[in-house]
Amino acid sequence: MPQVAGILAQRVGIWNIVYLAGNLVGFLPLGFFLPALFSRQRKFPVLLITVMLAVATLELAQVTTMRGSLDIDDIILNTTGAAIGFRMTRTLHREVSR
Repeated sequence: MPQVAGILAQRVGIWNIVYLAGNLVGFLPLGFFLPALFSRQRKFPVLLITVMLAVATLELAQVTTMRGSLDIDDIILNTTGAAIGFRMTRTLHREVSR
């Protein structure tokens, strides 16, 4: 029985990593594309608010259509992913322009 518990713990741990990575990486491109497409989105706070509202809208749509559940973790992780994408783009841009 202890072996089964160990295997389940490993699978749950791997699932958590995949869940976290998927939520972060899934919205990472927004941190690049929104500022590239819309000049107003080049300000970090504006980008964060936009992404947060967009993700919250998606989460509410999941609840209303009964295709999923509203999860605050998704809002936080997706917004963080877009923020990481924004910061990565800014850092890369700074390095290239040197």
